[in-house]
Amino acid sequence: MNTKTKTNKDIIEDKVKKLGYKIGCYDDNIDKISKKELKKILDALEEEYTDIRIKVRKKEFVVEIATVDNEKDFNMKTLEEYIYLYGDEILEE
Repeated sequence: MNTKTKTNKDIIEDKVKKLGYKIGCYDDNIDKISKKELKKILDALEEEYTDIRIKVRKKEFVVEIATVDNEKDFNMKTLEEYIYLYGDEILEE
């Protein structure tokens, strides 16, 4: 399969497998993000738990990555939803 025809999920799954995990939960909205934003997710896959701030069509989102046993879970929330649930101090670094 050519990289240009792979979905974001396919690309993430390839890297997740190389790390010895499989995909658990996966938010299909992640397939809508650009390859530039996808790179931010790929660069963070070795973390056990992390939240990645991204943009889709100039709107901000947060992709939550969680490791549960041998699975990596990927959930995507709008920045507003994320702040409502967790507060904005979690995103400060």
